[in-house]
Amino acid sequence: MRHRPLAGAALLLLASALAVKVLWTGAQYYTLAGYFLLGVLCYRLRHLWRWRLVHAALLAVIAVAAARTWAGPLLLPVAIAGAILTLALHPALRMPMTWWHRHDYSYGTYLYGFPVQQALIACGVREPLLLFICAVPLTLGCAAVSWHLVERPALARKAAAGDWIAAWFSRDSRGA
Repeated sequence: MRHRPLAGAALLLLASALAVKVLWTGAQYYTLAGYFLLGVLCYRLRHLWRWRLVHAALLAVIAVAAARTWAGPLLLPVAIAGAILTLALHPALRMPMTWWHRHDYSYGTYLYGFPVQQALIACGVREPLLLFICAVPLTLGCAAVSWHLVERPALARKAAAGDWIAAWFSRDSRGA
């Protein structure tokens, strides 16, 4: 807990160094690092943000205005991330609890998306739109199977596994 201000200062220092580097040399290889760092900063400073729809609109205007200027590489990630986070986390836009909220296919989608696309390409699907249309349902199917047969059962056993590991190490330390 006592290291939080230090971690925040280090993140801000790193963000500043990245901003200077982007302005000096261009955004070439630093774009992904910038987005990652922005995500870390958004998470660290999430308690400071007030989720207002006017913020999303203003950030979208900034993103469009800055897109082709020297400030674009710095302002575009901030504006896009801010607008998306505002829209995603605004209380008035919350979705009602549905079937989708009880099942988490996100990891399976991440895990199987690329292999499914590569398999489809190997089978001759090369047109991007057709690849997308074919890959999405196949990937979601793989993700659903993964969730129901592997991930959810493993998560149900997580507490028992933690207890077993804790008992193992406490027994081991008593014998030493």
